[in-house]
Amino acid sequence: MRGGEVFSDPGVADWSTAPAGNSRGEIDPGMAVRALLKELHLQQDFGITTPSHLFSMLHRHLRITSGAILIPEQSRQAFSPMATAGLGKTTRFRLRIPAPVLRHLCLDSGAVLLEGTRHEEIRPYFSSGDIERFRRIALLPFLYNRELLAALVICESPLLELNQEVLDVLLAAVTERAGYLLFDSRHRPLAASQGVSVLDHSLLPRTMERLLQETAREGETGGPMALRVSLDPLVAAIQQRSPHLEEQYLSRDLLDTCAVLSADLFTLFREGQTSFVLAGPGHPLVDPDLLVHSIGNTLQQLFKASLKQPLPYTLLDPAEFRAS
Repeated sequence: MRGGEVFSDPGVADWSTAPAGNSRGEIDPGMAVRALLKELHLQQDFGITTPSHLFSMLHRHLRITSGAILIPEQSRQAFSPMATAGLGKTTRFRLRIPAPVLRHLCLDSGAVLLEGTRHEEIRPYFSSGDIERFRRIALLPFLYNRELLAALVICESPLLELNQEVLDVLLAAVTERAGYLLFDSRHRPLAASQGVSVLDHSLLPRTMERLLQETAREGETGGPMALRVSLDPLVAAIQQRSPHLEEQYLSRDLLDTCAVLSADLFTLFREGQTSFVLAGPGHPLVDPDLLVHSIGNTLQQLFKASLKQPLPYTLLDPAEFRAS
């Protein structure tokens, strides 16, 4: 690499003399980054699923055969994979890195190469088979205003044949735009979900019993309201556009968002991966059709997906959920 010499794209160094690749195929880092930057700057807003689309772009342009993009969970206590490729089921489950550990690994804000003795630092988060298969792993942190918003985990790619300096320049070229997209499309919209809980379905009978008792005590007519909503059509539409998206992460994002949207009137109870029950006091001005229609429209805007029909829902008899 010739220090200081650049292509016409600002900040993209001339990597024409860098190692080309390995037996899995060669990669021209300069050409790959130019194409990636062009797509990033033309990138439309993919909403809350932006990390998955960013991973798909990186996967395509940088030939990442195996890897993942880690983003913070709602609790902010750990980072887990929102999108993956080429990883075993056990690794996809284990690859949940506590936030302090990941921040320590990404302390210098540059590319991190985990090999040799440093390879052991990542071992607990991989299956035994995968950790032996991937002897050199790279972490590329994406930051915005110095806050770690995501980390790209590269386990298998021609990029791993490049040296630290080249990886640092690659990261510097894309991190500003990628960090802004992550912040604007996902981090900021989800900030409102802090402190709003999605409850387990097993707690529904106790809640309904309390609502029924409150209605009887206050002498109100009509009683509480409960309805089951299915997210299946929306999940299918999102997955069609996001081939690397982890279904578990998508389910969590959707339910968290629905809980925020309905928090003023209802409590949300998880019922499987793609459905939930809303329960709350009855109100003469709350129309179930309008409620579900409003939730569906907002979800389509936030997740950038289109539905031909409203989300299906079923009104439930609150008495069926009374605690025994």
